[in-house]
Amino acid sequence: GPIKLPGVNSGKNKAFFFFNWEPYRLNGGAQRPTLTIPTLKERAGDFTDNLDPDTGNLIPIYDPRTGQQFSCNGVLNVICPNLEDPIAQAWLAQLPAPTSPGTSNNYLVPHAVPNSLYTGSDAYLFRIDDNWGDFDRFSFSFYRRYNNSNLASALPTPISSAQGQPGHSGVYRFNWEHAFSVKTTNHFTLGYLDLYEDIVSADTFSKVKMPTVPGVANTTSYLPTFNFGSLQLGEPSGPPGHNISTRPTYAINDILSRVLGSHTLVAGLEWRSPQGNAKSGVNQGGTFGFGGVTGLKGTPSGNGNADFFIGAASSASVSYYNVPAIYIRQTGWAVHFGDTWRTTPKLTLAYGLRWDMETPTREKYNHASFFDPTLPNPDAGGLPGALAFASSSRPYPEKVDYAGVAPRLGFAYAVRPNMVVRAGYGIFFGQAFYPNWNGGNSLDGYNVNSAISSPGYNGTGQAVPAMCLTPGNAFCVAAGVPKNGYPTPPSLAPSLTPGFDNGLAPLYRPFNANK
Repeated sequence: GPIKLPGVNSGKNKAFFFFNWEPYRLNGGAQRPTLTIPTLKERAGDFTDNLDPDTGNLIPIYDPRTGQQFSCNGVLNVICPNLEDPIAQAWLAQLPAPTSPGTSNNYLVPHAVPNSLYTGSDAYLFRIDDNWGDFDRFSFSFYRRYNNSNLASALPTPISSAQGQPGHSGVYRFNWEHAFSVKTTNHFTLGYLDLYEDIVSADTFSKVKMPTVPGVANTTSYLPTFNFGSLQLGEPSGPPGHNISTRPTYAINDILSRVLGSHTLVAGLEWRSPQGNAKSGVNQGGTFGFGGVTGLKGTPSGNGNADFFIGAASSASVSYYNVPAIYIRQTGWAVHFGDTWRTTPKLTLAYGLRWDMETPTREKYNHASFFDPTLPNPDAGGLPGALAFASSSRPYPEKVDYAGVAPRLGFAYAVRPNMVVRAGYGIFFGQAFYPNWNGGNSLDGYNVNSAISSPGYNGTGQAVPAMCLTPGNAFCVAAGVPKNGYPTPPSLAPSLTPGFDNGLAPLYRPFNANK
């Protein structure tokens, strides 16, 4: 600046501006990861390379249907191709070939993978100041940052376990300084800030159509996640738009100052509204663990790669959402008055009083649950201690504390011209906002987080599969466990009952936590 606009910015009316652009780019990474992936033989069902690293002896894998060591065409530790699970087959086909021999640390990723959250950003800062005559000054500042998500993966995109977090943040502020006179001024501020963030799975950007597991919550836009050995295929976050969080915060502040002789009086009012909007949709494609099904209990045997080859999972979990988003709200007020009194040329006293009030966090639509230690639990014989659900009459468990009175006292004394002694005392109240993304609010009872695990061991000492990936899988048919994919819970409706969290660790917010 200054900005000169005819008829607007002339004479004493002057405007100035400032703009800055800060780009940042991160190319490449510090190292090339080394992974352990199934060998080409294992992907064909041949586990004759399943050797003890210390002795070199063959580690057997056992057929959970018979308890006998797998054998195909008379060759031990080989699973016949007709027993390979079709879903596992499609996912194994996307794996790259090992870059070195052996069954451990056998794949060196051909490119470096950055381990940072972002691979770059663009930050913009703009500010304008306008002096409107002798009594008014206005300013507006704008800051915005756009982050480039890191979706680099050690594995091909269709089976990538990488997670990205695209997002942007912004801060906006408007100030108005007005002078009523040379001794009386007013400062008004209006502020807003926000953080937008999404969490996405890299594999959802693949152009290859990968098979999903029947019975899960979403087979259209979500892919499953498979864990076996030290390897993870897939990532449970899902496609863009399903895990968006925003944290808008609004603030209004006004301060009036008045000079009266040797006193400078200051009075102010502040209003704040911190918020958090969190949409969650993770694990709708299911997460499946493999290990123990092809081994005998208490003996060196089995292989997680073999368990995956036959599609027999030892554990699985799926999330079903009735309330996929939570909207946290809170309000804060502050009123303060102070005086700075220059009692003598050497001594200045500062004293004042401030009142703060922060409401507990609440959910906008009362979709929240919390533990109430006084509420009778009908599912525990009426004993006190049950899950309570928010309502318009009780949106949170705490009692609002209105006693946030905070005195302030300080002094400054000039011992000599080049030495000043200062001291102060005050009581300060921090913002009563619970940590974590949901602001201390829980959705227990509203959504269904289903999980299953192996029911135990069979007669030969092998872990019974929790389920199998493909309907009609021979190993689950023989074991009498779910054989049509994931066993969808009988009811997906909300379960708003006091005993929902019995035996679990519910969210506890003490009644006096607002103090």
